[in-house]
Amino acid sequence: RFRNMNRLKVERAARGVCGALAAVTIFGEVARTRAIERLLRSIRTGAQRTEFAKTTKALLTAEVPRAVKAVIGVALIRAIEAAIAKAIAPLKLPPALIGLVTLSVILIVLEPALGEQGSRIARKLNALATPACSFLTKWMPLFFAPALVTLPAALRALVQSSPSGAATDLSKSILIVVVGFFATLISTANIARLNISQKAPPSNARGTASGAVANGTHSATAGVTQGNKVDYEALAAVVAAAVTLVGACIPSRCGPVLFGATALSFIWGTRLPASAKNILHPIVVCGALTAALTQALGITAGPSVSSRCSTYVSTAGSYYSALLGPALFALAFKLYAARAMLFGNLRPIVVATGWTATSALVGTALVARILRVSARLATALLPRTATTPLGVGMAGMLDADESLTVCAIVLSGILGASCGKNILSSLGFKAGNARWSVVRGAAMGAAGHGLGTAALAADGESDASSAAAVLLVLSGAFQTVLVAIPPVRDFLLRAAGAFPLALQQQRIKAH
Repeated sequence: RFRNMNRLKVERAARGVCGALAAVTIFGEVARTRAIERLLRSIRTGAQRTEFAKTTKALLTAEVPRAVKAVIGVALIRAIEAAIAKAIAPLKLPPALIGLVTLSVILIVLEPALGEQGSRIARKLNALATPACSFLTKWMPLFFAPALVTLPAALRALVQSSPSGAATDLSKSILIVVVGFFATLISTANIARLNISQKAPPSNARGTASGAVANGTHSATAGVTQGNKVDYEALAAVVAAAVTLVGACIPSRCGPVLFGATALSFIWGTRLPASAKNILHPIVVCGALTAALTQALGITAGPSVSSRCSTYVSTAGSYYSALLGPALFALAFKLYAARAMLFGNLRPIVVATGWTATSALVGTALVARILRVSARLATALLPRTATTPLGVGMAGMLDADESLTVCAIVLSGILGASCGKNILSSLGFKAGNARWSVVRGAAMGAAGHGLGTAALAADGESDASSAAAVLLVLSGAFQTVLVAIPPVRDFLLRAAGAFPLALQQQRIKAH
């Protein structure tokens, strides 16, 4: 009873702090955007009221249909993903990967196959999907936050399975990720250099694929309305804060406050200075704060760490995780936008893709075996070079812990964003040199995936960031296909020392 009373006090304190921060966020956004001041100023005179009404009508006319299209587009993609999952259930492949590959091939082949008519069809499909794809790619990092929030349960299970060797295994795993990052970055850069044309690569005149991948790493611009545009980040912050504030006031339920706090903490992370975000990426801030809140809700969320994590997933996290698949579909349109970069540098991109996918999987498995890392951690480290949605899919096929996999991927991305560009420059692959744009992009996309691509885009390296976006998608897709092949998957598990455990689990299930 005394323990429950202490838990209740901690939960009430956590709800109070969470609600107070949400209220401060709302007032801060209103003050920062001067929304009330603008509203009062706009209704002082009849002429100003008329102008305010015209502006509001124009905004609603333009933005509401766009929002409706985004909702319909996401729902349609979810329906297509469900249909694909049902159709390929025996293959055990991620349905989002099948959708990504199929849609990319259709979009890219339309123009060569049908000429100008095919080009028009592809452009129309791209225009129709733009609202949904913009939303999905912008908030993609938020969708794998649940895997980080449930990390405490994964670490606790790891410690319970090996109380004496857990710390050693974790230190070895971090070493594998760090050394593996540098090995992948340097080797991929040199592989691309050896296969690149002597001519300067063409600039990506038809658009870049990097802008959306970089989302989640920049600060919101001031103003709820910028000219005749709505500042959606300010609006999202207010809505997330309002949901968090209301949820904090409902003592019998933890779903609303956790759902709102997940989005709100991610938005807080995007407001950090650029130098801080190289280390504290918004998704790291989101995962840490939301995990702390989940564990603080000791009465309504559950008595143990694992039960609280399960409660988070069922009441809040599953809604975010459900959008990971549609986010992969959206990357197909990014590949279509970067088709000029892809075809202009086909050889270095294809060779770098094959090298990254095979060397990262096999190398990670062998090093984990040499260092005698536990099977639980070894299998989770295998997808370390894949973009997170595909990495989560591979973790499922490998029967690995998704939380540990996401941690390895995020750590690689943070290394890429913080020091990847400087390492490449020190090796002679200077920024601003058109010949090295593809080399820098291939290396950053392979080793630093989404966060590395975002760092290139933030520095204005459009060609390099487009190549990075292409590499992270193609390499992740190729890795997922390899892992989906049973003999290859068994070889990787054997190489990592995890196959006997998997075989034992299969026998237990069979019995």
